[in-house]
Amino acid sequence: MVVAREEETVVARAVRIAGLPEARDRALLLVLSGPAVGQTYTIGPNSAVLGRGSGNEAPVPDPEISRQHARVELTNGVFMINDLGSVNGTFVNGARLDAPVPLREGDRIQLGPLTVMKFSLLDPLEAAVQRQLHEAIHMDVLTGVHNRRYLETRLLDEFAYAKRHKRSLCVLMLDIDNFKQVNDTHGHPAGDMVLRELGAHLMSEVRAEDVVVRYGGEEFLIVARELTAEQGLEFGERLRACVHAKPVVLPDGAQFSITISVGVANLRLRLDTDPAALIERADAALYRAKQLGRNRVEYRTKHPAKRSRVRPRL
Repeated sequence: MVVAREEETVVARAVRIAGLPEARDRALLLVLSGPAVGQTYTIGPNSAVLGRGSGNEAPVPDPEISRQHARVELTNGVFMINDLGSVNGTFVNGARLDAPVPLREGDRIQLGPLTVMKFSLLDPLEAAVQRQLHEAIHMDVLTGVHNRRYLETRLLDEFAYAKRHKRSLCVLMLDIDNFKQVNDTHGHPAGDMVLRELGAHLMSEVRAEDVVVRYGGEEFLIVARELTAEQGLEFGERLRACVHAKPVVLPDGAQFSITISVGVANLRLRLDTDPAALIERADAALYRAKQLGRNRVEYRTKHPAKRSRVRPRL
């Protein structure tokens, strides 16, 4: 017996997701190479300045570009890009700009020698996905600061720039004192809360161009460009005092203070050939701060002698 079936007509229609605005007056810049690789910037409908300045609409942490490097603005429905007199130039699809040019889907924008971006007219949902991918790859989920994968690329770029231009570069390594006691006394959720709050404290104290990384466990690392040894020590002391002055308040109302020990190392322009040397010296200075009683800042100039506490390499 043959059973007759009526054919269904399926009508598909676009469904707008609540909270996401219509997008053709906005665009996405996805960094394909350079210190900010993987980072996304949503621009439009207002003009956006690209550069390493912290006050820009698109602050790009690339030491090789100008503070205000280029501007992208929407003019009569078309995104235009213009170089702002940068030293190293702005390029679109390989051609250096000497006047404003329109941007089209998929165009490659290059700022200086390192940073390359892809221009896309993406809708907000796609932009959100790109941001989530960047965070999943380069951010520490618990603390909200960068992870070691991001550090591997960023420190190499900062080190190369400092060596080439003979600039200062400082690395600070921080460790929560007696962190095991926090977990043993208050439980691991309290320990996680301490890590989150420390990450927030550090982010509130650093400059826009500084890099905060969760290096492992209760250890954090900061890369601070153009700080001398003395300035690095002052910076470390400010961080130490900030953390000590802000008690951790648990959900049940209980509160306790934490302290950190800080090790500081500064780039030796003629001697250092590998950024790993900076981390080793900062770690040795941190170890010395622990030995001398914790809750203090120490500086290391010489390459550390071998010791039993083995550190993971960069």
